[in-house]
Amino acid sequence: MKQFYVGLFVLVGLATPPAIHLLESIMIFHMHMQMPFLMISGFLMAPFFIEKFPRFFEKWNGNGVPGILLFVVINLLDDSKGDG
Repeated sequence: MKQFYVGLFVLVGLATPPAIHLLESIMIFHMHMQMPFLMISGFLMAPFFIEKFPRFFEKWNGNGVPGILLFVVINLLDDSKGDG
């Protein structure tokens, strides 16, 4: 449970307006600090949610298809912005 609170603390810290402004105003901070810390906070909080809602994750992600579909949709939307 302590792991969940550490992840939540990191997520809330990254969600404060000063942190958002600083980390997203400089691309290297955004890519090399904010994104990895968001992933780390997700990894820290995931066991709590998997334990708390096991049937949800078994039902919706039994074979990985929803994650793959989400990845494809995000990439298609990202590519639609295009080069001009």
